[in-house]
Amino acid sequence: MHVKDDQMEFKQVTTKDGDFRDLVEQLDKELWERYPETQGNFVEINRKIEDAKAVVGYVGSRPMCCGCLKISGSVGEVKRMYVHRDHRGRGYSKVLIQHLEDIARSHQVRQPEAIASYKSSGFGEIEKFGPYVGNVLSVCMGKDL
Repeated sequence: MHVKDDQMEFKQVTTKDGDFRDLVEQLDKELWERYPETQGNFVEINRKIEDAKAVVGYVGSRPMCCGCLKISGSVGEVKRMYVHRDHRGRGYSKVLIQHLEDIARSHQVRQPEAIASYKSSGFGEIEKFGPYVGNVLSVCMGKDL
């Protein structure tokens, strides 16, 4: 079974949100299990997310995935992306990354260089959708792949 966009609801939260922190704890536990010899090198780096745009993806009332985006100038860094271990293989990560990309794009609207870069890469403006409809600061772009 693969998730449809309308089945996943995203909530923008702070990095102190309970559901976000629970999922990040699961992520950290899994990373320590997989990479015990090197994970200690990343503890401090992974904690530097206070100013990030954090999201939790829900199916119904159940938090399934999380991620955050640190934006610095025209660069967005995806951090702490995680899908609950029992719910992988259903397309949640793809929907999550698309949502994080949308957040990044919405923060670049005042940067004509970024828009020019998207256009030179084959992206074009598309009709605004969802929460972007009526938002004069948003530019929605798409590309046929």
